Amino acid sequence: MRTRPRRAPSALVAVASLLLGASALDSAAVAPATAAPAGLPAGQATDAGNHSSNHPAHTWKQSGLTQTLTANAGLGATIGYSSALSADGSTAVLGAPDAHYYDGAVYVFHKSGRTWRQDAELTQTDVQFAEIGFSVSVSDDGRTIAAGGIGSRGRVYVFGKQDTGWKQDAEFKAPAGGGLFDDLGFSVSVSGDGSTVAAGDFARYDNQGSVFVYDRTAAGWSSGSELKAPDGVAGDRFGYANGVSLSHDGTAIAVGAMSRNKDRGAVYTFTRTDADWTETGELTASDGAPNERFGEAVALAGTGDSLVVGAPYHGTGIAYTYRLTAGSWTPTGELQAGGERDYMSDAIAVDISGDGSVVGVGLPPRNGLYGAAAIFVRNRSRTGYTQNATLVPSEFRGPTGGAGTGLALSADGHTALVGAPMVAEPDFVSGAGFVYEDGAAKPGPGGILGQVAPSARKTTSQGTPPTADTPSPYGRTARTRATSSAHSSQLAGRHPLLNTVHRTATACAAAPRPGYASCNAQVVTDSALKPLATTDYEDGYTPAQLQSAYGLKGLTGRTTVAVVDAYANPDAQKSLNAYRERFGLGPIHLTQVGQDGTSQLPTANSGWGTEEMLDLEMVSAACPTCSILYVGADSATFDDLGTAVNTAVKLGAKVVSNSYGGDEGSDDAQIQAKYYQHPGVAITASSGDLGYGVSVPAAFNSVIAVGGTSLTLDASGNRTEETAWGGAGSGCSRFTAKPSWQQDSYCAHRTVSDVSAVADPDTGVAVYDSAAGGWLVVGGTSVSAPIIAGIYGLTGHTSGHPAQRLYTAPRRSLYDVGSGLNGTCSSDYLCSGLSGYDGPTGVGSPRGVGAF
Repeated sequence: MRTRPRRAPSALVAVASLLLGASALDSAAVAPATAAPAGLPAGQATDAGNHSSNHPAHTWKQSGLTQTLTANAGLGATIGYSSALSADGSTAVLGAPDAHYYDGAVYVFHKSGRTWRQDAELTQTDVQFAEIGFSVSVSDDGRTIAAGGIGSRGRVYVFGKQDTGWKQDAEFKAPAGGGLFDDLGFSVSVSGDGSTVAAGDFARYDNQGSVFVYDRTAAGWSSGSELKAPDGVAGDRFGYANGVSLSHDGTAIAVGAMSRNKDRGAVYTFTRTDADWTETGELTASDGAPNERFGEAVALAGTGDSLVVGAPYHGTGIAYTYRLTAGSWTPTGELQAGGERDYMSDAIAVDISGDGSVVGVGLPPRNGLYGAAAIFVRNRSRTGYTQNATLVPSEFRGPTGGAGTGLALSADGHTALVGAPMVAEPDFVSGAGFVYEDGAAKPGPGGILGQVAPSARKTTSQGTPPTADTPSPYGRTARTRATSSAHSSQLAGRHPLLNTVHRTATACAAAPRPGYASCNAQVVTDSALKPLATTDYEDGYTPAQLQSAYGLKGLTGRTTVAVVDAYANPDAQKSLNAYRERFGLGPIHLTQVGQDGTSQLPTANSGWGTEEMLDLEMVSAACPTCSILYVGADSATFDDLGTAVNTAVKLGAKVVSNSYGGDEGSDDAQIQAKYYQHPGVAITASSGDLGYGVSVPAAFNSVIAVGGTSLTLDASGNRTEETAWGGAGSGCSRFTAKPSWQQDSYCAHRTVSDVSAVADPDTGVAVYDSAAGGWLVVGGTSVSAPIIAGIYGLTGHTSGHPAQRLYTAPRRSLYDVGSGLNGTCSSDYLCSGLSGYDGPTGVGSPRGVGAF
């Protein structure tokens, strides 16, 4: 029996052995659940500064999971152990080294329109147990693929796309002289233009390692030139695992030597002129220590001037970024993904976009056996990167083991392919690839819902223009609306406005960096991201429907409820009264002030203006008789928004609604104490719209964190079902202490959420905003937070900590939301609707006002 070579040290094996043991195949038989959100919010930001101008806003929305790619490759095929994407993201390549009893295979998929289909299965026939697919790479045009197979001293196979299909163009073997244990193809890279292939052989020369570079010529492929580290020694493992990467034109290369200097690791860069290679740099981690394996994964941008290096055993894993300046490599950031820290081996796979502005980091040990990938976007200052998203495959209830072991980005950074070689399918474990698309990639007309005209922009107290209004179109993948009678569009006299292909867009711009917030209003749009606005009301839940669903009919209150948002809607009074008059609530006087309490309102902003109308109208829907105060912040910074909260309280508001959120940070305690700590005032905050993950101010233990649900009604408008909405934020805070009244067992810190209400745009509410064209259908936890604020307005019970009463209230005073999920997590209650308390919906949704 052949002994298989030792693989890259991956949490895939360690975690599987630890947690699955002999039951691995049994766990694979768990039936898949309904597709769940895949794009989760950013964790720890790594640097300040605006996003790159090439990528003004990345928004990997929850429905960014556009396809699960897998094939009939047999038990334990490990599809997704390696992965590659063409420049435009339309060709996906997944290596499956264990397919066909370790002969291996490479699966090629192609996207046509919005549909992915398997294009080919690439195999070889001359080596038994070749394990082809251990490494893969593809040219920018998707027509040249190199695949490493580590059997029989290693092989590299080159395939070309012909008019009649795929054909093997070349096979490279390890030259003589290296030793019996060569492993050519342990890593492989194809230049973007498809003319050069580089293959690592880490075991050559007693594990010193080397890289062979092959060039396509008129006569075929060259025999290969050999690269070695100038100061290399036995045991360095130069060219190991994911440790080889070529530039677009094949004239620059980066090679990792992860075992150099007691596994501290190093990365070497070379450039060539004609046939001569010259070393241009030797990089080591400035804070490196033994056994960290800096260089186990490397990725060089197509331009050759940006580089990312993985060090998977530095703590739980870290990635380092560099930029080539005046011939020298300059560090630009240390990327550590936010979120859970289950095991080591983050950054065992890395990739970088063609211009270096987007970095992907594989996180195979995250969330137990589920795995993930983190996306970082370079700041406009080019001095660092900010985490933009965490992509968690959530198609299956069983383990998606090792997701992030394989990882690839398209050249523009708008498509990601996450390999999950131990994904659990209903009948067997074969592996899969998960494709994600950035919603900002194809914004279409109308996609920028929150842009301030440049001439109208204000200057902050620091003297710089507020950047939260930078054009930042969010877009979610188009899908067909279910034609269920449960939605208000099916009630008598309602036009089925949303029974078409539609998308949603966040109303305002993305938070550009730590210290800023984005609103959580999700506007329903057409397939081109143009809001579905009508001059007359046609769709969306009405105040009467919401009051009936939550047991609020006939209740009145006189409390002053404040709404805090950034900027202002100059037509707020007019639009609010149009909404109230259409639904028989009567006119109301709206008091509006700036963040300092004066009548001078801040700059108008169309996106935040829609958020404002949503909030004002949802407070009206829940409590038509409440007094309403609007306090507009000068910008979307937490300093300005927090100042507006303080002003609202000073002006007498006993309830303050906040429908925005941003990343957690180490200064959260100071922000909370300065702005959001008001005993005797009920402060609601939406939990976020990107699925499992935590944002502030919802994570503060002084506020009421409001999650989101999908609410269905029957033909008479009665509540029939309510489930956790896939976009609702939830989880464990990294910084905020746990309040005494939360008793859930898994989170040592504050758990989000406390309570919930409707938020799903597919069961969205009607909103009137004259500036946006009239009647809209809107969702997001920006709906649920002001609804809950309005309920506190009905009761006026705001003494002590209002959230505490929710946990001690009679169970019959709340609807227990016991199904639905918003992602994948280490403890089910944090991301699933369950009986009793859970993260996405808290203690439940309102059933009258008894719990408030």
